Amino acid sequence: MADALDTRYQYLPAEDIQNGHMMETLRARIQDSAAEHPWLPRALALAWLVWIWLGFFGGEPPSYFRNPFGAMTLIVHESGHAAFMWSRSRLWTVAAGTLFQVSAPMLVAWLFWRQRDVYAVTVALFWLGTSLVDAGIYAADARAQLLPRVSP
Repeated sequence: MADALDTRYQYLPAEDIQNGHMMETLRARIQDSAAEHPWLPRALALAWLVWIWLGFFGGEPPSYFRNPFGAMTLIVHESGHAAFMWSRSRLWTVAAGTLFQVSAPMLVAWLFWRQRDVYAVTVALFWLGTSLVDAGIYAADARAQLLPRVSP
């Protein structure tokens, strides 16, 4: 029982990486994950992610209706500012928004990786990608400050 639990939470075994079997191990993990879940809901979610992704090629970023990842990112970003207000450092308070915004999707991806759900990892990495695009837009607006601000 303990051995089965220990192997469930292994990442990619070091001997597989050293022997050049990393792709085979990763492929096996993807196949195991796919076998545990029905394909239709995941295919529909993939189509939805493509629709969100195509919205980034327009004149302006997709709205929160089209991209709910943007709304989640905004909540996480603002909570980062609130979490570091106690530090009394303006630098940490300002930087914590983007720090939380980028680390939250990475944490979610890592948690799903530990559960061996590769599809959920890709969705979390998609969220990370949209979060980085939002951070870039936010940073590009730093001087002009034309974007609406949520926190003072």
